[in-house]
Amino acid sequence: DYCVTNYSKKKREDRERSDTDILEEYITTLKGKAAYFKNTDFNDVVEHVEEYVTSLLNDFTKPDAVVDELGSGRKFPDLNQIVNIKEVADQRRVLIGDEMGMGKSGSAILSKEYLGLGTAIVIVPSNAVDLWKEYLSDSISSTGKQVGYFKPGKAPRVLEMQRPEDANQSKSGEYDYVIVSHDRITEESADTLRNIPYEMVIIDEAHKFKNITVGKRSEALLNLLEDCEDRDTYTVMLSGTPIPNKIKDMAIVLKLLYPETYGRIENNVLVASIIKGDLVGLRELLLKRTQMKKLSESVEMPEKEENMEYVALSEEERELYQILMEDDQFTAMERISALRLFCLNPKKVFPDRETRGSKVVHMEKEIANFFETKNKLVLFMNGYVSGVIRGENSILSQMNVPEGVTVRVIDGEVSREERRSIEEELKGSSTEKILLVVNGGAVDVAVDFSAADGVKFYNEPWTKFDKMQQTSRVYRPGLTHDITVDTSMVKDTIEEGIHKYIEMKYRAVVKLLEGIPLSELEKSLLILDERTSDTVSIDRDLGLAEEWLQTPMGRMNNFSKMTKEIGEKEFRSAFLEEHSEAYASVYETFETQSIQANTARFVSALVDEYRREKNLPDDIIILDLASGPEMLRKRMRDEVSANVYSLDINEEHFKEQNGRQVVGGFVTVPFFDSSVDYVNLSHALHYSSFRPEKGNYERLHVLAEIARVLKVGGRATINLAHTQRFKSMEAIRELVDEMGLMVIDSATGVITSGDCYKSFSITLEKIEEIDLPSTIKELRNRRRHLLYGLRLDMNIKSKKLQGSQKITRSFTVNDRVLETALNREDMSLLTEQESIQDEGVRLMKEFGESIDAIPKEEILKRGYLRYTSGKKSRLVKKGSYSKNFVYVD
Repeated sequence: DYCVTNYSKKKREDRERSDTDILEEYITTLKGKAAYFKNTDFNDVVEHVEEYVTSLLNDFTKPDAVVDELGSGRKFPDLNQIVNIKEVADQRRVLIGDEMGMGKSGSAILSKEYLGLGTAIVIVPSNAVDLWKEYLSDSISSTGKQVGYFKPGKAPRVLEMQRPEDANQSKSGEYDYVIVSHDRITEESADTLRNIPYEMVIIDEAHKFKNITVGKRSEALLNLLEDCEDRDTYTVMLSGTPIPNKIKDMAIVLKLLYPETYGRIENNVLVASIIKGDLVGLRELLLKRTQMKKLSESVEMPEKEENMEYVALSEEERELYQILMEDDQFTAMERISALRLFCLNPKKVFPDRETRGSKVVHMEKEIANFFETKNKLVLFMNGYVSGVIRGENSILSQMNVPEGVTVRVIDGEVSREERRSIEEELKGSSTEKILLVVNGGAVDVAVDFSAADGVKFYNEPWTKFDKMQQTSRVYRPGLTHDITVDTSMVKDTIEEGIHKYIEMKYRAVVKLLEGIPLSELEKSLLILDERTSDTVSIDRDLGLAEEWLQTPMGRMNNFSKMTKEIGEKEFRSAFLEEHSEAYASVYETFETQSIQANTARFVSALVDEYRREKNLPDDIIILDLASGPEMLRKRMRDEVSANVYSLDINEEHFKEQNGRQVVGGFVTVPFFDSSVDYVNLSHALHYSSFRPEKGNYERLHVLAEIARVLKVGGRATINLAHTQRFKSMEAIRELVDEMGLMVIDSATGVITSGDCYKSFSITLEKIEEIDLPSTIKELRNRRRHLLYGLRLDMNIKSKKLQGSQKITRSFTVNDRVLETALNREDMSLLTEQESIQDEGVRLMKEFGESIDAIPKEEILKRGYLRYTSGKKSRLVKKGSYSKNFVYVD
C-alpha cells in the first residue's frame, strides 16, 4: 500500500515518465532508506514490494474485451484495480472496501474477466440492478461518455434473475453473469443458484446483509457462501463502508470472509468478543482479505478543504430551545427529533413565529456569497424532507436565492430518470448557476455531481461514513478543480452533541480495526450502540438519547449513573474533583419546579404532620443530609425553614452563606448524638456503597449515623427515586428494629401525585438509645442476613412521569392524602402556574379542544407559544414571577 500510494503521487508529478521508470526510482529510494537505518528487515520488505509491484505492472495482461479507459481519460484498469485483481487471484475471497469513486465494481468485473472464469453470480441492491447492467454492457451515453466496461460487440451475456426458476436458463453456463437483487435472495433462489456452474460470486453493498444468522435472506446468503467454500470458487464482496458504523457490521464482514469459522456464531456473541478484545488477531483477519485504499492517496485528485461553520442561536431562539429541552412529556428520542428540527427550521416547530431561524439566515448569506464567484453548489440536507426541503415554511421557501440561480431538488420523490436529468443539467454550461439541494438519504448509488464548484452541508448525517459517502458524490474522479466542503452547525445545541458523539463512535471503531485497546467509556458506548436498531435514524439512536442528550434531567441522570454506589470516599476524591461545579450547576435548575423540589415539599408536609402529632413547636432541629443546593430549606414553610441545617459534601452548593450550611458527608455526620428532631435523606442513598462480601458496610453506617443523631422520638425520612426500591422491606424492618428504630407505616411506601410525581419513601422513628457500635458489630457477624435489606434494586420499571415541573398541592401515601404546606414563594409559583394552565385550557375549549385550531392571533395576544413535536402540539407560557415555563396539558 505504501509503495502504491507513493507511486501514484510520483505519477501525478510527472505524467510523461513510464510506470517502470518511476517504480525503479522509488525502489532505489526505499533501498537507500533501508541502508540508512541499517535495517535488514526493511530490506526484505523492499525486495517483497519490488517483486510484488513489478509483477503487477509487467505481468498483468488486460482482458481484451474491456475498454482501455473510462470517461475523462481515466486508465482502465488503473494500478489500484490491478492490486484488487491480484488480491482476488491470490486470496480467492476478498472484501474490496476502497473509498467511493475508485471503481470497486470495475475491480470485481475485471477480476472475473482476468481469471477467465465462467458464470459469475452478482448479488446487488435492487436499486443498482440497472446500473450493473450498464457496467456489463458496451453502452455509451448520449453525451459520448463511456458507460459500459466492454468494447463494442464484446459485452458479456447477462441474465437478471427475477424469479428462482429464471436461473434454470443458466444451468449449462449460457450466461456470463447472473444478476440477483438482495431482496430476491431466498432459500429457494439459493438452491436454484447452486445448480448453476458458477465460478465466482460478487456481492455488492455486502454490509447491507444485516443479522446474517437471523432471517431467511441472510440464512440463504450464508448457505450460498458455504457452497462457495465447498466448491473453492472465488468470492468478491464490495462495500463502501470500510469503517463500519456498528460493530455488527464488522461481525458480518468476518462471517462473509470466513464463513467456515465465524458463519454460525451468534451475532451478539461475536460482537461482544470484538468489543471486549477477545477476538485475537482481528486486524490481521480483516486486513488479510480486505482492500481499503483511500481515493486521495490513490487517484489524482484536486485539493479538498473541509470547514465547520458555527451558527449561534439568537436570545429568543435560545429560550425556545430551552422549552423543548425542559418538556418532560417528550421521550428522550422525541426530544432529539424536536431539537434537531428546531435547529434546522424553528418555524416548523414553532409555526406562529415570524422571524426566520439563525441557521436559515446564515445559509442564505453563504449561498449568496458562493454565487458571487462560483456557479454550481450542492447543498446536502439530512434527516428531514417535510418542513425543511419541501412543504409549508420550508427553509427553501424562506431563503432569498440570488437572481439567476436555478434551484433543483433531489429527494425521495424524484425518480431515477429525473435525477439523471438534473445530473446532466449540472454538467451543462459552466456559466449556468445551479443550486442543487439534495436529501442525503436519496443518493445511494450511481450519482455523479463532480461538475459542482462547492459542497455545503446544512446539517450532518447520522454517521461519519454517510457524510464521506455524500461528499464523494462530488469529490470523485472527474472533478477538475479544488473544492471546499463546508458544514453548518448550530453552536451549543444537539447538533454539536451529535457531531462529538459520531466522532467518538468513529474513533472507537477505527481503534478496533487498528488493534488498539478501547477505553471503558468507548466499550460502553459501542455496547449501547449495538442495542439500536439497524434501520433507525439518528433521532432514535439509543446511545445518543441515553448518554449524550444534555437536558438538565439527562445530565442529572448521567451524574447518577456515574455515582451509583460509588461510596463517599470516591465521590469526594474522584467525582467531585472533576464535576463539583457542573453538578451544582445542574442541581440549581431543580430548585423550584422538579421531582427533587416536590420531594422536598413532601418531606416538609411530613415534618408538619410529625409536629402536629407530637405537639412540637416550630423551632425543632431539622437536618437535611446530602442537601444539594438546600432543597429542603428552600421548600419548607417560612416559619420552619430557619431551623433546617443543610449538609452536603459538595461545597459548590453553598454559594450564599446563611450560617446553617455544613460541608460534610453522611458516613460521619458532624452533629452531636441525639441532637436532631428530624433527618431527611432524599435521592442520595444510592451514592453509598454496600458490598458486605468485600467488607464494605458504608450504607449500614449511614443508617447508623441517622439513628445516632436523632433524639428519641425523632424521625427520619429516606426517599428513593421512583425507579429504586430496597431489596427486602421485611429485612429492613428487622434491621432498623435492631438499631432502635421503627418503621412508620403511614408514611412509608410508594408516594404519588397524579402522573407528575412518584417516589419510594420510608419514614423511621427512634424508639430508644442503644449501643450502636456493638449493634453494628453484631449485625456484621451474627445477623448478616438482615443486611440484605439494605441492597437496592435500581432498575424498577415505572411509567414515565408527565409534567414533573408542576408544583403539587398534595401527595397520596398508602391511600391517604397528605396536603402540602407551601411557603410564600411556592404559593406564588403555584398560583401563577394554575392561572396559566386554566387560561390555556379555556383557550383550547374555545376552539374545539384542539391546540392546532387556535388562531395564531389569539395565541400571540395572550402571550402563549404553540409548538409541535410532529405528533402533537402543546401550549406554553413563560411565568412573570418565576421566569420558568408553564406547559398546558
